[in-house]
Amino acid sequence: EQHSSIKFTSEEEDNGSLPFLDVEVSKTGSRLAFDVYRKPTNTQRCIPASSSHPDQHKMAAFHSMIHRACNLPLSDESFKREVDYIKETACVNGYSKDIVERLLKKHLRKRQINNITTLSPIEETEKLRWAGLVYHPSLSYKIANVLRKHAIRAAPRTTRKLSQLLGNPKDAIEDHKKSGIYKICCQTCPALYIGQTKRNIGQRFKEHLAHVPKNEGEKSSVARHLINNPNHVITSENISLLRRVDESWKLDVYETIAIKQHDNLHLLNDDLGNVQSVLVDLFSCT
Repeated sequence: EQHSSIKFTSEEEDNGSLPFLDVEVSKTGSRLAFDVYRKPTNTQRCIPASSSHPDQHKMAAFHSMIHRACNLPLSDESFKREVDYIKETACVNGYSKDIVERLLKKHLRKRQINNITTLSPIEETEKLRWAGLVYHPSLSYKIANVLRKHAIRAAPRTTRKLSQLLGNPKDAIEDHKKSGIYKICCQTCPALYIGQTKRNIGQRFKEHLAHVPKNEGEKSSVARHLINNPNHVITSENISLLRRVDESWKLDVYETIAIKQHDNLHLLNDDLGNVQSVLVDLFSCT
């Protein structure tokens, strides 16, 4: 009654049972009984055993199901039924029932230790660092073991992300509206200029041409070329984006690499870039 967009829904019990999150609560006389609740759309599917994924990713679903079974106040019958369901799920996805048994013993042992001990866990004095590694079935674990000796934990990752598979729902940005490293070529001669900008390259191109009527060749190499060669022509069709760069701190490096890659007698740039490094020279040759 307060606002038309505010709506409430209610769900009544069915045969004395009502689901709450992932728990099904039932009334047995004056007491409440609990069981694991799953939606009717549940298909028992998780990462299959044949998939090329790290073991910790494959076991995550089973850890979650076993943790829930061990920590909910289930009756002995409900607990056995849930364990059988987890074993069935393992078989559906190509795993052995022994995996569930091992994980179950691990969780029960951990729970038993937590119940009988009064000691607090020892805090690690050395702060762990993390490193992301592309997963490889045989090499990842060997590299992880080496890094662990240096207090570095390896986190497996993939080269393909969900965003790459789904694509970008936004409209593509035209090149002249992007920022980064650009090239301007002369229509009349082979002269060219390599530049960088934090703004869109279309706006930067207009600034180059704006110096021509004012005879300000010292402010732009492109303008100086047109002033010294009145018959030469440079239009907006002669500017192209070489590399999109959104982080301004990367501009100098990528501009230097592009200049060295286009280094020739027709380059209008006054210098060969602002970064002097052997690595830049190496990347310029690739």
